[in-house]
Amino acid sequence: EYNIKISLLDFVNNKNFKGNNILKSNINEGLNLDYIKELFKPKKNYFNIIIYIKEKIQIKDIYWETEIGIDDAADTAILSGLLWIIKSNSVVFLENKYFIENIHIDIKPYHSGIKFNMIFNCIGTLKLVNIIVVGIKYIAIKIRGGEIIERASN
Repeated sequence: EYNIKISLLDFVNNKNFKGNNILKSNINEGLNLDYIKELFKPKKNYFNIIIYIKEKIQIKDIYWETEIGIDDAADTAILSGLLWIIKSNSVVFLENKYFIENIHIDIKPYHSGIKFNMIFNCIGTLKLVNIIVVGIKYIAIKIRGGEIIERASN
């Protein structure tokens, strides 16, 4: 099992990562939605690799627990309901794509003040041979200069 915990402030300020630049943009400019979309936008040449990984990955367990509260109890209840909608739709989406053995989702309203605490654990497996195949496909794309050459059908 491998866990990594990164503080959101450290991530945004690019601290404690031994010289690795996680965010390539200037922090003083701030993060905008377009930049975030571009960061996570898959490149056209890597679609085959992404599809291959998506087909081969197996999700075993999902544990997603959230504790949330804002000053007003009524607003906390409404926010909790909205989170239930988001979480349940997300889990249904994942169940349609993957067979998931164990799912635990929970939302605990906190009515005594302002609080947000979330625990998300997901166990997924990908066989080593599939990782090797992805590496070979990636190297082939890099050698060809980033262009995918597809064969014409006969």
